[in-house]
Amino acid sequence: MRHTIIAAALFICSVLPAHGQDNLARIARAVGDTVEVTEADGVVVSGVLGKVTDRTIVLASRELPLDGVLKIDRRGDPIWDGALIGAGVGLAVSSGVAEICLHESRAACALGPVAFYGAMGALWDKLHVGRTTIYRRRGAGRHAAVVPFASTRATGVAVRWSF
Repeated sequence: MRHTIIAAALFICSVLPAHGQDNLARIARAVGDTVEVTEADGVVVSGVLGKVTDRTIVLASRELPLDGVLKIDRRGDPIWDGALIGAGVGLAVSSGVAEICLHESRAACALGPVAFYGAMGALWDKLHVGRTTIYRRRGAGRHAAVVPFASTRATGVAVRWSF
């Protein structure tokens, strides 16, 4: 029961709105990187980030006002999070492996899957190029919407969750 409460608390914290950055230091560090900019009207523009000022950013040769930008994502993410996820899977598997391990010590049998799955997670994260959000406008945080739909073929409910 205690684990369920902790998991629920972590889930609730993960969907709370993110706050925008007041300073542009994180965007300025990404100058020269390939980014995707989501504008207020929903249009996503990608290109190389150029000059950054207090009111505008330059993407390739296009100047965008910062108050019309909802989010800026930089291509690439760290591989350490994939390694941690893989190690967690290995930890879950290792309890079963340690029970049937007869020829070695239990510690070696338990840590083997942790290391193996951690390495697999790091490799997967290295091969999969993700995105890292470097700017989110205040008020453009995470939210969910439930929309009913009906057509001649089906009826149902669509759930949209943006983060």
